[in-house]
Amino acid sequence: MELPGLEEWSYTGKSWHIPLVSLLSLLECSSCHLKVVKISGLDPSCIDDFRTFLEAIPSLEHLSFSLGLSKGQSTLNNILDRLCNAPPSGTSMTESASQFLPHLRTIDIGANGVPFSWDRVPAIFRSSNRGSLSMKFTFLNTRIERIENVVAHQILQLVDEGRNLCITRLKDVKELDFIQELRDCAVRSGLVTRGRRFQFWSIGF
Repeated sequence: MELPGLEEWSYTGKSWHIPLVSLLSLLECSSCHLKVVKISGLDPSCIDDFRTFLEAIPSLEHLSFSLGLSKGQSTLNNILDRLCNAPPSGTSMTESASQFLPHLRTIDIGANGVPFSWDRVPAIFRSSNRGSLSMKFTFLNTRIERIENVVAHQILQLVDEGRNLCITRLKDVKELDFIQELRDCAVRSGLVTRGRRFQFWSIGF
């Protein structure tokens, strides 16, 4: 089967194990240029395979994926690191593509309970080709104290610089504006606003 005109691919399910070989073979045979990928219910154990799949579609412009609940040691960092244009773990930049999804315009990530490092979020926007990226990030309830002060500061700076970043925290059935929660917590902790600039007077989120 060949699908040369394929530009959008989506999947919705309870738990998706990537048929990586079949998908990559289809893309290669079709010589198509995928622009949109939407996946709901990605099995967290497939994150590394999913990263490999994404590396094979540099034409991608819009990416949306949500993860199922994690039962192991899976982490989002492998994908987030690549969005920062860092090479995959265990390889050098010369051994991997110099850029990961170079045409990406929007990304919507549903992390659910899969762990990740918050410092990757500002690092993505500071990458050379991510300045105009639109990112929506949704995750399950977590404690604000898990975010280092300097990283919280960087996230707030991104928003005040006009970067298109939306972070939502899911608590029970509510969707909470996590960036506003960070800002409120920062003010209570002694973060002082001077115009559009921020300065920490004390530490202790």
